[in-house]
Formats: sequence, C-alpha cells, structure tokens
Amino acid sequence: MTALDTQADDPVSAAQFADNPIPTWPAIPPLPPDKRWLLTPVHVVDAPWPVAEPPDSGELRQPTKRPRRGVIDDERGSSTVIVAGLIALLCIVGVAVLTIGMARAARHQADAAADLAALAAASALLDGSAEPCTAANEVAARNGATLAGCAIEGQTVRVNVTVAVNLGRWGIGQAGARARAGPVDVMPTG
Repeated sequence: MTALDTQADDPVSAAQFADNPIPTWPAIPPLPPDKRWLLTPVHVVDAPWPVAEPPDSGELRQPTKRPRRGVIDDERGSSTVIVAGLIALLCIVGVAVLTIGMARAARHQADAAADLAALAAASALLDGSAEPCTAANEVAARNGATLAGCAIEGQTVRVNVTVAVNLGRWGIGQAGARARAGPVDVMPTG
C-alpha cells in the first residue's frame, strides 16, 4: 500500500478534502459569433474610438493616415536631400585631402632628390671623377626628379630639382626643392 491509498481510505482526510476542494478557474463563456475576432492576437481593449470589424480575408489593414498639425507635406524627402548634400560635401573634402596629400608627397620626393643630387655632385667635385652637374642630373633622374639648376661655388655645389605632380582637374604642377653640399669646413653658415 502506498501513502495515497492510506489517505483515500482515511475518512477524516476524505472529509477535509470534501469541505475544501481545489479551487478552479471560472469557465469562460463562449463569445457570440460577431465577437469571436476579439480572440485573435491583435485586438484593441478599451479603445476611445469605436472598433471596426476586421476584414473577412484575415489580412491586417493599414492604419489610415491622419494629417499632422503644423507639418507641411512638402517636407517629405527632405532628409534624402540633406544626406545627398552631405555625401557630396564628403566627396569634395576627400578629393581635396587626396590632392593636398599628392602635392606633399611630391614635395618630399623633391627634397630627397635634391639632397641626394647635391651629395652626388659634391662627391664628384671632390673626387674629380666626373662632372658634378652630370652626376647630380643622373641621381635626380633616378629619384624621379628633373635637375633645374646646378651651380658650383668653390668646393660647394647648389642644385635645384623639380618633380611633376598630377593634381587631377587642376593640371600638372611642379614641386621644387633646393639643396647645397660640400666639405664641412668650407660650408658657409646661414
């Protein structure tokens, strides 16, 4: 015998159970046929306006558009115009940054070519192995620059070089640089 069997045979326990049954939920009465749509997942309770009957096809209806107070309908799509303007501004700034970057890179290339050409010319001048300006021209050409000027002042050499830079719509510009090289004890200060 189990504990449940002993409780069922016990008259005191059965009497207590009869006096205090397990509470049950009250039964929900069935809705009339014209109100059964209220049991669908989408329904309005205590709406301040009369609730219309749903369409028979079971599809949800789109809400009607109510005019907004103080807003003109011509403003529709204005954010699209603003975003398009911001994108155009971003493109213009990007092109400007790229153009300035290309010009600065050409300037650095011209500086490096001028320094190396001046060192090559000074080395050729001191060694006497070659013409200093010819050596400067070769080194400048290897670095993508054009020798614009070469001057020998005693044991010091001054060179001017240019580098062509494509500035896109603004044409081809020239980035120039100057350099001077020679022995340390002969170099002028300043």
